[in-house]
Amino acid sequence: MRVPAPVLRLAKAKSRLLLASAAGDPLFVSQPFGGFLDDEGPATWLAAGTGAAPFASMVRAGLMRDKILVYGSRSPDRLCFRQLFTARLGPRYIPFCGGLVPWVRESPLAPERRYLLRGSTPMVLEVLDMLMARGVPFENIVAEIYF
Repeated sequence: MRVPAPVLRLAKAKSRLLLASAAGDPLFVSQPFGGFLDDEGPATWLAAGTGAAPFASMVRAGLMRDKILVYGSRSPDRLCFRQLFTARLGPRYIPFCGGLVPWVRESPLAPERRYLLRGSTPMVLEVLDMLMARGVPFENIVAEIYF
């Protein structure tokens, strides 16, 4: 599955506008929306960078039964929520430096599990394609891209 080019261009344009804004510029935001929540059955959570934030909320809410978190970051000091994940998930917390692609490529996958992805557009699209190529049905993948 690929995100259409117009959607990617719009996301990049919005990011540039936000970066170019100055203190005091008006900023219009919406109420929160979406359904990135996992409270059912076995799942593997895949996050990169600050994409771990919703998983931290789910762990704090106790929604971690039969969940595995695979969390990639550029360096160990950028692994957000490390103490929380280590304490609550134990061996089901798999942190590492580098992208998620090597883990998805080399680890045994269970196609019947749900896979929740959160991260940048390129990471989510690449991992989503790899999961499907390795036999995970599209309906078992939930993805949220942040810009």
